Amino acid sequence: MRSCKSGFLQAYLDYTEAQESPELFHLWSAVSIISAALGRKCYLNRGYFVCYPNQYIILVSESARCRKTTAADIAVKLYREAAVGTVIMEKITSASLSRYLHDANQKTGESNCYIYSPELGTFLGSDSYTSGLMLLITTLYGCPPDWEYRTKTQGTDTLKNVFVNILGCTIPAWLSNMPGDMVEGGFSSRTIFVVQSNPRPPRSRPTITTKQLALYEALVKDLRTIAGLSGEFKWSEKAEICFDDWYDADYQRIDSRDTRLRAYYARKGEHVLKLAMCLSASSSGDMLIQEYDILNALSFLKQVELNMPTAFRGVSFSQSTKHMDRIMSQIQEGGGKIEHAALLRKNRFYLDREELAKVMSTLMESNLVRMEIDTTKGRKTYRLLE
Repeated sequence: MRSCKSGFLQAYLDYTEAQESPELFHLWSAVSIISAALGRKCYLNRGYFVCYPNQYIILVSESARCRKTTAADIAVKLYREAAVGTVIMEKITSASLSRYLHDANQKTGESNCYIYSPELGTFLGSDSYTSGLMLLITTLYGCPPDWEYRTKTQGTDTLKNVFVNILGCTIPAWLSNMPGDMVEGGFSSRTIFVVQSNPRPPRSRPTITTKQLALYEALVKDLRTIAGLSGEFKWSEKAEICFDDWYDADYQRIDSRDTRLRAYYARKGEHVLKLAMCLSASSSGDMLIQEYDILNALSFLKQVELNMPTAFRGVSFSQSTKHMDRIMSQIQEGGGKIEHAALLRKNRFYLDREELAKVMSTLMESNLVRMEIDTTKGRKTYRLLE
């Protein structure tokens, strides 16, 4: 029997309604702790693989403006009070994370951890990409049943039944320092970036009412109940039809999406199901995914997708031969020729005008491409050379 009759998520939003952070920050912070409470013991059978409810969620806004850390702190505090799991907050390396998961496995038979980073730049520092930490958490997102990590000084760490959940907060400037390769796939496609720029109306002296205190206690109890769920989530017939119809239609639209989010959209079906499991657990203990869970999951994701591309403004994509390879392919796809303006549009997320000019100069000097100028129309066209 649930204490929150409206469901955990709605009750949580009611509890936090007087706090200045945007509602989406509270919604996804609550999703994060539901995911962590469910753990690897709950899953959805996908035939050739198993989908687990873990989430990588990052709240993004300018410093102090939207109180992103405050929103996340409220959720993590509730999670700790419910005593359904431990939280890692300190800066870690790939080796220390592996060792933590190894030790957890030795104690419980599961390599389970909930990482909370109020300042994501502390957890994922500038060296995280080269040090292997980014690669490790990207790999562990799939919750492998067995994994071995070899360290230089501590031998081999054995990980079993991995379940990693991440909630982080950061400013747009940190994301702009991401390598372009990281944005195009890997970590970013597995992560929900919740970008907000406007807080709620200011509250100079917010107070917690007696009603809200009672609601908080109910939330603690319900999170413990959610943590007690175990086993396979099932589908209602309407939920199956709803997901199938969306999946078949959405898959056809992947190539038309923002290039920076193409990998995310290719993985969106998994995000929908992870979120649907959380929504089902929020409202009921029957572990049955209903049609409205799928529809609400799609709605919540659509809300964050509106602003998600802005998280990657200013990202510097790596300067390498991949630019030339991509451009050569684009010209080939155009029948061996392409106008300058069209080529610039296709590469606007990768190169500015000056950078494109340097790449094209290299290709022309290499006798791979020829530039033709239509003086009557003032148009430049690039043509592949045989």
